[in-house]
Amino acid sequence: MNELRRAVDSFATFIRGLPPHLLQPSHIAEWGPLEVLCHLAFWHEQYVAILEAIQDGREPPLINGTFKSINASAVAAHLATPPAELVHKLEKAQDSLERITGNPDAETLAFSFRKGSKVWPLPKAIELIAGHISLHEKRLHHSPRASS
Repeated sequence: MNELRRAVDSFATFIRGLPPHLLQPSHIAEWGPLEVLCHLAFWHEQYVAILEAIQDGREPPLINGTFKSINASAVAAHLATPPAELVHKLEKAQDSLERITGNPDAETLAFSFRKGSKVWPLPKAIELIAGHISLHEKRLHHSPRASS
């Protein structure tokens, strides 16, 4: 979980350090910092909802569709949310994930990211999520749009 906390903290610091004009919606196909932030905040909250349902013995709220369609809908739904609020959502969801993974039975949990996707043991899923966030940050660092 430390790896995921580092990835979230690093990404949040990166976003907070950007000038406001770089946190505007992108009008090109490539996602800019705001779209990536929308995407990551959405998924982090989704992971919490899924894991809480599993821990409570409820059916997890898995979304149906391709990752591309889910991501497009999530970004569109969150673009009007102020970046500071999105960062707060991401960090709050991270705190919830740490609470969930701090439970003794957490190592035995497994979940899917969406309907029909592979079921991952929680430790591997956390590793994948951390890598995903870090990759997005790395790409943004090298994006001409994020360094303008």
